[in-house]
Amino acid sequence: MSGQTGLLRNILPQDATAAEQCRLLGENTGNLAFWDSIERLFAPKIVPYSAEAIGGCGRVIVTDLIWIRQGACYPHLEKLVDACPIPFIPVSVGLQSGDFDPHFKLSPETVRLLKKMEERALLGVRGYYSADILERHGIRNTAVIGCPSMYRWKNAALKISAADGCKKACANFRTFYGRLSAPEKHFLRYCADRGMRFIEQTARKFLPEHAQDTAFYNYVAGWLYREAAMPLGIREWFSALDGCSFSMGGRFHGNVIALWKGIGALFLTVDSRTRELTDFFSLPSMSLSAFDPALELTAYCGLADYTAFNSRYPALYRGFKEFALKNGLAFSDAPALSYGETGIGIGK
Repeated sequence: MSGQTGLLRNILPQDATAAEQCRLLGENTGNLAFWDSIERLFAPKIVPYSAEAIGGCGRVIVTDLIWIRQGACYPHLEKLVDACPIPFIPVSVGLQSGDFDPHFKLSPETVRLLKKMEERALLGVRGYYSADILERHGIRNTAVIGCPSMYRWKNAALKISAADGCKKACANFRTFYGRLSAPEKHFLRYCADRGMRFIEQTARKFLPEHAQDTAFYNYVAGWLYREAAMPLGIREWFSALDGCSFSMGGRFHGNVIALWKGIGALFLTVDSRTRELTDFFSLPSMSLSAFDPALELTAYCGLADYTAFNSRYPALYRGFKEFALKNGLAFSDAPALSYGETGIGIGK
């Protein structure tokens, strides 16, 4: 099908406040990694959520389905699918489950939406757990592709090298809500003790009720005040990582953007989403529940071994390229990048 490729996403006004930008980013600045990667890979037209805006497109890339909770519905998306008879191509359809729940139930509305979409496009799915649950619900026109942020380099021969020491490390963490577990407290204190830079991805603040411990709260809050940054753009994110040589934490995209800058990363898995992605890409990872505060930072830095990833990556890239071509997604003329090349300021 001819026609321009669109990317369905919110448009960020240049004069928007930080709070408004965060809201338009879905309350998670990690979505920047999705959008930046797709824009670099395919140079799509950015289209807002309206049938009129989509009208001139031959196909539309969708990122709304990357974090499906049990019972979730997407009526805004189904209205657009019904109004526009073109392929809606979801990337990284993924289920949000604490621990690979085999009985995960999609809402009838979401099943109906996905069935409409699979009639027109090959659905990109995050990992094999999500694909299995979709198949149990009768959705079979799928391809497991992981996350487009891991293809931003446009380089099938990509090799990620070992972390260049741990002179200055950066950390990331889940959204601050609910009471912190003991391993989470150990991790945050460990990062605070070492003065790590902290990359936040949501506007939710660290509050005393999260810690349930006044001394701990005051200590960690003081560290966050000194070291926390919440970037609202990729350039700003790269700047926040200046001087860092190692990244560690449970935010998948926080660690991926560190990799874009050439900073070695260790992924701490906290749910099925992070496990599904790290398993698919053979990324160096460990469960946050196994985090040991007695280990030196150099030990964690040493765990960031990308040998398995480097071996697996060419086949994964070929699979992603095949998925894109089957959906009529033409790759842009942006140049391939080597590890450590950000792509900022070139090929624009």
